[in-house]
Amino acid sequence: MQKPSFFVATVLMSIIFVMLGCWQVIRALNKSALFHQLHQSPMTLSMKSLTKNQIVPNNHYILADGQWRSELVLLDNQFYNDQLGVRVYGFYCDQSDCLLIRGPWISKQQKPNRDWQQPSVSGLIRSLPYVLIHQKESDSLSSKHTPPILVSLDKVYLEKKYHLALMNYELVQGVSMNSSEKDTLSVHRHYAYAVQFYLLALVCIIGYILAK
Repeated sequence: MQKPSFFVATVLMSIIFVMLGCWQVIRALNKSALFHQLHQSPMTLSMKSLTKNQIVPNNHYILADGQWRSELVLLDNQFYNDQLGVRVYGFYCDQSDCLLIRGPWISKQQKPNRDWQQPSVSGLIRSLPYVLIHQKESDSLSSKHTPPILVSLDKVYLEKKYHLALMNYELVQGVSMNSSEKDTLSVHRHYAYAVQFYLLALVCIIGYILAK
């Protein structure tokens, strides 16, 4: 006869594996919806509408009435094909109101260029989580690198440095979604993980039955 503690442990492990499987299914569904939004026909949007927050985040839009600023920003610690590099960002503006445009990944040995900056931009607009940079970090970064390599996207720091007003969004261009996000956004991989977790839960249950 098995001890009650063995039964409780089996139930707990089974529940944990089932919950992990459900979590992977939810992630797969969310990312599938993201792909659908990215590949649907984009809506043309004016920069004025964007400044008035007349958008639906995570939808695909085209912007054609803005102007590129000359400055570039590099976001550090970005992975692509198991290589560590940086992500290039640019500013697409209507006068002083600017939108961060997420450009291509490059290695740390490459010099950023503006070949990806077209008169009109198209991509997924999403809310941007800004993270504050400590003052010491901002001072050292601004003095050592041109363009600066940031450890995070700090709205206050960027607005002060470049004298602009940033919107609370970023536009992820197709060049970005087709490169480094390609591997991390695999929907099938999440379903495979879910099946593995469900099988582990089943193994726990079968193991308990056989051990009785």
